[in-house]
Formats: sequence, C-alpha cells, structure tokens
Amino acid sequence: MDAIPRHAVQLYEALAYGIIFILLILVYRRNESGSRHGMLLGLFLVSVFSARFLLEFLKTRQAAYEASRMLSVGQWLSVPFVALGLILLARATAPS
Repeated sequence: MDAIPRHAVQLYEALAYGIIFILLILVYRRNESGSRHGMLLGLFLVSVFSARFLLEFLKTRQAAYEASRMLSVGQWLSVPFVALGLILLARATAPS
C-alpha cells in the first residue's frame, strides 16, 4: 500500500444519495395529488447517475486500460441512465 492520500468517495456517495433521497421525498410530497407519470423516476435517474458520473472522477482507476481513457467504465454506464431520465422528465413535463 502506498502513502498517497485519497478521497473517501464512499462517504461522498452516501452523502449525495442521502440528499437525493430527501429531494425525492420532498418532490413526491409536493406533487402527490397531481403526480405526473415518470417524473419521479426521471428525477431519480438523472440525479443518482449524474452524482455517480461526477464522483467517478475522484476514484482511482480500477484497471490499467482505463488510465488511457477519458471516462471510466462507471461513467460510460451512467450516461444511458441520465439520458433515459432526461427523456422521462421531458415526457412528464410536456403539455398533454
């Protein structure tokens, strides 16, 4: 083990997920009566996977082949879920 200090990304993730949970509860309670289909799921997907995407920059690379890439595997796996969340949010907020 080397003496290089690292970020406690697990703690950052836990804090981010806690904040997202509170945000989702507030949105749910506010829109409980007139909830639009897909809005809460879209907000969940965008917020969780955006947080994951950003926090991946603080993590050390898990494999040698990732060192030469601009984005990690976790970031590439987050992109489709953010896109799906944005689609759900757009459909939920579009006038019918």
